[in-house]
Amino acid sequence: MKEFEGILSEKGMDLVIAYILRIGVLLAAALVFAGGVIWLSGFFSKVPDYHFFSRDLSHFPGLLNIVKKTAVLDGTSLIQAGVLVLILTPVLRVVFSFVSFLIQKDKIYILCTLIVLLNLVYSLFGHN
Repeated sequence: MKEFEGILSEKGMDLVIAYILRIGVLLAAALVFAGGVIWLSGFFSKVPDYHFFSRDLSHFPGLLNIVKKTAVLDGTSLIQAGVLVLILTPVLRVVFSFVSFLIQKDKIYILCTLIVLLNLVYSLFGHN
């Protein structure tokens, strides 16, 4: 427990939360920017066919496909990964707060952050 005293102090928690938020936003911005550059570099070489319209759901491939296509530097998937990182950054902040309050054994804040975390999880995954 002694090794976590600096991190578990109020100032230490604030610093870690600030780093989580800063890194999450910068990573999301870098992914979206890189994806936008890659997507735009191939955008002007394609000529759209306006004579036939088909519903294309390939731009919403699911989490596993986003990760697979991000690994091969697909522009659209990089943009989607950046948006996912941006969405998950505050969730990670709440998870860190919950764990640190658990270690501190602060029951009121444990309950509050658990309610916030459950609301976030439900809003992301709970309904169709």
